[in-house]
Amino acid sequence: MTIAEAKSLLGNFRNGDRAERWFDLGSGSGTFTRALAEGLPHGSAITAVERARSAFGDLPRTHAGIAIDQQVTDMEQLVIPAPVDGILMANALHYVKDQRAFLQCILQRIVDDGTFLLVEYDTDRARPPWVPFPISGSRAKVLLAEAGFPEARHLGTRRSIHGPEMMYATAFRRAGK
Repeated sequence: MTIAEAKSLLGNFRNGDRAERWFDLGSGSGTFTRALAEGLPHGSAITAVERARSAFGDLPRTHAGIAIDQQVTDMEQLVIPAPVDGILMANALHYVKDQRAFLQCILQRIVDDGTFLLVEYDTDRARPPWVPFPISGSRAKVLLAEAGFPEARHLGTRRSIHGPEMMYATAFRRAGK
């Protein structure tokens, strides 16, 4: 997927015009990190998180004027400093076995008016080793509502380049914020 395609899938996810602090968990080589950067206000910053430095590929330290920090750690062991304005997980949550507990832990680090962006395959059928713990859009809405993020705004859908499944992008926010 190209950066332009990822940006199109994310659509308009913005919270506002002030600089924001984001984490991209399971960033890989940074296609969605860069798409996120292109949608953030000037002065924002992103921390891209991956298990191995080699996974970052040629991810730059800045993109579209947004600072990108690279942190090498397992996203399930990461302690996110509070507060952050948003967390992006693009094709990464399906690697987490206990998604409920993981979401409860990371989402408490997002500010009240912040956003959780999720990009995933819209399926409940596992395809190990690539999608061991799938999370369909309907299941994601249930888990995120349980974690205090019941407002879901669908951002986009596209066919996966790796199979017949559709991919979805959804922005989740806390109710009344």
